Amino acid sequence: MIVATVPLLRPSPTSVLCTESLLAGSDTTATLPTALCSDVATFSLLVGITPIGCLSSVTMEAVSNEAALQKFSEGGGPGGPLSQQRQYRLRIHWRSPSGRFSLGQVSASAEKNASIFQRIAVDAKGLGAYLFSVYKKMFSDEDMSTLMAKMQRARTQHYGTDRQAYTRAAIVGLICLVKTRISTEWPLAIDTFLGLVESDRSLMVGTNSLQELNMHLAMSGAFTVPVLSEGPRRLENRLHLNLRARSQDGGLLGEADPPSIVYIVLSIPRQKLRVFTDREAEQVGSPDIHVSVKQQKGTQPYENCFYSFQCFFGHLSKNPDSKSTPVFEEDPKGWLGTGDLIVICPVPTFTLLTGPRNGLKVSVSLNSSPDNLARFRSQLGLTLIVFETALDDERRVMVCRDPPHANTAHSVASQRQSPQAPTKVETSEELPSATFEADHSIRKLQIRTTFPNGSDESKALANGTSVNVKPLDLSTVTLEIGKEFSQVLTFPSPVQSQAPKTRIARKSSWIEVEASIHFAPREDPFDTWTKVQQLPDGTMALYCIPRLALDILPVLPPLTEKDRPWLNLLTTATQTEKERKLVQQSKSTTPDALTDLKQSLSIMLLSFTGLTPKFPSIRLSVFSLSYNQATDTLIFVSKMRHDLDLGSIVLDAWVLPYTTEMEKKLNSATERLVEKSNPRPLALVCREQELILWKRLLPALAERCRTWSHRDGCEYRKKGATIPLSTKEAENPLCSCGEGRTTADFAKKDKLWAPFAKCVTRVAIAPIFPVPYVEAASLFPEGSMPSSGGSKSTGSVDSKCDHCGKMAADLKACGACGKARYCGKECQKAGWKTHKSKCKKH
Repeated sequence: MIVATVPLLRPSPTSVLCTESLLAGSDTTATLPTALCSDVATFSLLVGITPIGCLSSVTMEAVSNEAALQKFSEGGGPGGPLSQQRQYRLRIHWRSPSGRFSLGQVSASAEKNASIFQRIAVDAKGLGAYLFSVYKKMFSDEDMSTLMAKMQRARTQHYGTDRQAYTRAAIVGLICLVKTRISTEWPLAIDTFLGLVESDRSLMVGTNSLQELNMHLAMSGAFTVPVLSEGPRRLENRLHLNLRARSQDGGLLGEADPPSIVYIVLSIPRQKLRVFTDREAEQVGSPDIHVSVKQQKGTQPYENCFYSFQCFFGHLSKNPDSKSTPVFEEDPKGWLGTGDLIVICPVPTFTLLTGPRNGLKVSVSLNSSPDNLARFRSQLGLTLIVFETALDDERRVMVCRDPPHANTAHSVASQRQSPQAPTKVETSEELPSATFEADHSIRKLQIRTTFPNGSDESKALANGTSVNVKPLDLSTVTLEIGKEFSQVLTFPSPVQSQAPKTRIARKSSWIEVEASIHFAPREDPFDTWTKVQQLPDGTMALYCIPRLALDILPVLPPLTEKDRPWLNLLTTATQTEKERKLVQQSKSTTPDALTDLKQSLSIMLLSFTGLTPKFPSIRLSVFSLSYNQATDTLIFVSKMRHDLDLGSIVLDAWVLPYTTEMEKKLNSATERLVEKSNPRPLALVCREQELILWKRLLPALAERCRTWSHRDGCEYRKKGATIPLSTKEAENPLCSCGEGRTTADFAKKDKLWAPFAKCVTRVAIAPIFPVPYVEAASLFPEGSMPSSGGSKSTGSVDSKCDHCGKMAADLKACGACGKARYCGKECQKAGWKTHKSKCKKH
C-alpha cells in the first residue's frame, strides 16, 4: 500500500497519507515493525514518510473501543473463540518529516534549498543487506520451521493469520521507491541483495520464486540480471543457456529473437471453479493462488511460481491481425456469468525454452497454507492444483508478447512504471549520509558542508574560529561559525534535540554534523504534536493534529446516566499504564504535566455532560485554568459534537486568555459571570508545566477549526514571533485574528457571555489518547473507572480577592469571620487595615 501511494503524494507540507488496517494479534505496540518488516525509523528514512504517532506519542483519535475489545478478548479464556484469534483496527497517518516539510517559519528560499535533502547517501552493501533482512521477514512464511509451526497451531486455532501478505512484486516496489530517495552504488546494492537471496537456505519454499523476483526487477527498471538483459536466443551461447531448438516451437517462442519476458494467457474452464462456487462463502474463505510453470521431463526438472498476475472472466480468441496478441471479450457478470477465468501472467521467456516442450505444464494452484489445506485438501489433494494443462494446449494456453488489448507501445521492453530517481547524479558531499549498523538499522545521520577555498567561512575555519551547532526544530539545526556566519542544516528525519556532534577539518574547509535519529518517545513529543507551521507562502498549517469542519459535525443531545459507561471508557482510555499509576498514587496533581492535562480535559468533558460524581446532575459550561490562585484562562463550552472521523467527541468552545489587559477590560463582566452563573465556573488548578502545555495546545486547537484567515499583520507573522506567542502566566498564546469570530450560538447560550463575545477565540477541544502502536492505552478494571478525572484538583471560581481583586479558585477565607477571601497570607496581611473593622463587627 505504501509503495503504491507514496509516489502519489504531492510534495507539500499538508500532504498526508492515511492507512487503515484490520490486523491480527494483541500487541499493538509491535504492529509497525511487524507490518513494515523493519524498524520504523530506518523504513521511514528510506521511503520518505513517517507515522505521525511516532513523532508525537499522542493523538485525538479515540482508541477506547479498540482498547476495550482487546481487554475483552483477553478474557476469552483458553480455547475460547476470542482467545483463538484477536484482531484490531489500526489507522495510521503518515507524512514526511524531512527538511522540505520543516517545522516553524521557513522562508521560500530556505524551502527551495531544503529540497536537496530529500535524497540520502548510504553504503551500498549495507543497503543490500538491509533489503535482504526485509525480504526474509516479508516471506518468513516460506521458512520450513515456520510452516511446521503453523501446521501445529492449526490444530487448535483459526488460520486467518497464516495468509501470505506479500509477493515478490512488493519487495521490488519497495526497492524502486527507496531508489528515488537513496543515492548509492545501486548495482552493487542489488547484487548484494540478490547474492544473499540466492545463497539463503532458510526460505526453501521461496527458491521457486527467484525467477519472479528477477523478472519484476527487470520490468521495473530497477535492475536487470544478465539472463533477462536481452532475448534468450541472443544470450544462448554467451551465457551457455541450454535451450531447445527453434524447430520444436512455433509462434512467439519459435521466433529467432523472442523478447526476454512474455505473457502466459491461461483460460480456466468455468467448471473447474466449482470447488469454490459450490460452497458457501464462509467455507471458501479468501484463498491465495499462484501460477506455476513446471518442467517435468528432461535432465533438470524445475518449477517456477508466480504470485503477481491479473484475472478476469471472459472468452479468449486469437487475434487475426496479430499472432502474438489475443483478443478477449469480458463477461460483465463475473462470478455469476458463464465465461472462463482468464489469467494473464508475465514469465521469463527462457523458462519456457528450457527442456522438452512436451514436459512443460502451466497450472493455477492454491498456496500451501494450513487454511487452504484444511478447506480444500479433500477435493484438490496435497498439491492444491485448481487447473493444470500442457503448454501445447493451444485452446487453453497462449504465449503473447503483450497482454490482451494492451497498447504495444507499453510492451515489456518499454515498461517503466515505477517512480524514477532524478537523472542528476549527486555526490555524497551534497547529501546527508547514513551508515547501516550490524542489525541493519540506521541510527545516525551526517551532513557535511564544504566551503570554497578563499571564502569567508573557509578563512574563519582556518583562523580557529569556534563552531557551534544549535537545535532549531524537529529535524533542523543551525551551524554557526563564530558570530558572523550561520547556516541552517535540515536532516531528512527527526533527530535528537541535544547538541549534535561535529567533525571539523579546518585545512580542508569542511564541517560534518552528526545527529542521532530520534522517534517517540521523544524528550518532548507534545511540542511536535501541537506544532503550528508557518508555510513559505505565509499560511498556517497544523503538523500533526487533523483539521475539522466544526459546524457540520453532529451535535450530541444531553447525555444521561445510561451514557456514563461509554463516556467513562472514553476518558479512561486516554491514559497509559504509567499515567494510570501516577494518577492513583497522586492526591492532586501528578509529576507529569501531560497526565495532568489529560485529567483536566476529562474533567471538562465529564463536567459539561453532568455525569461527574463531584457535581452530580450539574452541567458546567464555563471553566477556568487556575494558576497561583489566579485565573489565567477562561473557557466557554457551548456544545458537544461527534467527531465522526476520529470516533471521538469534541467540545465546541471559545477561549479567553485572561491577561492583565483583559482583566481590566472585562473585570465587571467577569464578576457578574462568577457571581450570577449557576453553577459557578469550574476552576482547573494547574501546575506551571501543565499551564505551559495548555498554552502550547490552544493555538493548535484554534487552527484546527479555523474558518477565518490570518491578517497580514498577524502577531504570528511578526519577526521573531513564535507559536504560541507566549507560554508565561497571564500572557496570551494566541494571535488576535480569531478574536470575536463567534457564532450566534455564543450569545444565545447565556446572556452573561455576551460581554466576552468580541474577545474570545473559537477552539475545538477533545480528549488526548496515547498512540496505540507506540504505547497502549490502559483501561481501569471494571468498577474502578474514575468518573471525575481522577485525583485532579478543582474548585469553583469565587469572587475576586478582597485585596488584589484577582479572580481565583480556592481563595482562602478569613479565619475570624469566614467572609473575606484572599489569595494567601500576603494579601490577607496587606488588606487587614481595611478588613479589620468589618471583621470585628462580624
